[in-house]
Amino acid sequence: MLLKGLLKRDIPIPLYYQLKEIVLNEILNGKLEAGDCLPTENEFMSSYQISRATVRQAMTELVNENYLTRQKGKGTFVSKPKITQQYINRVETYKEQMNKIGMNPTTEVIIFQITKANLAIGKELGLAKGAKIIELVRLRLIDAEPIVVAKTYMPYEICAFVLEHNMQEESLYQILAEHSETRITKVKRTIEAVVAGESIAKRLKIMRGDAIQIIRTSAVNSKEQVIEYTIAKYRGDRNLFVVETQVDR
Repeated sequence: MLLKGLLKRDIPIPLYYQLKEIVLNEILNGKLEAGDCLPTENEFMSSYQISRATVRQAMTELVNENYLTRQKGKGTFVSKPKITQQYINRVETYKEQMNKIGMNPTTEVIIFQITKANLAIGKELGLAKGAKIIELVRLRLIDAEPIVVAKTYMPYEICAFVLEHNMQEESLYQILAEHSETRITKVKRTIEAVVAGESIAKRLKIMRGDAIQIIRTSAVNSKEQVIEYTIAKYRGDRNLFVVETQVDR
């Protein structure tokens, strides 16, 4: 497959950059769609009479900019558009977030149990090590594609009623809002960019070493008591986070 566009060797623009622009234009004008497979390195080299290094530099930049994705043993493909997440400075459910942008999410419950807090989780919840807590681990999907794994911890003493609910179908924040002492009034979130380890890569169906975003949420009630602490790991190739800030005048 020869893409539309020619390389000009009589201008001071590097060949790799010209090739990159050819591919990018095909993506932006819709000629190349999400999931389409690009020509191989050899095909690019033959079609454009360029070196392997030139092809690789162009493709690598497009991968780094999330326009393309590489699949080991399969080839290079046009990436799917990122899901725009705008909940960072809001308190709303994941389903509400996705419905706003026209997507229908599903949830798989991986762990839902009573356990004991380790030192780190106990500190986040304001509890002693060994205190009884609820652990909830969920995998969120869009069109059967895993997007985020969220590990949530809650103090058992006041959140025990949550265990009676179906967390595959129901919203945690809506459940917590049923009782005044567990109703969330404020959240604090931190965002960190890291690379995926083997376990999370397998769960999210990405490669070990791929980029992921970790968002830690600490949610409190009206008495400033931590009701929920969540560690959510998002696929870096499928999520874009937007923060809106009001300017005081």
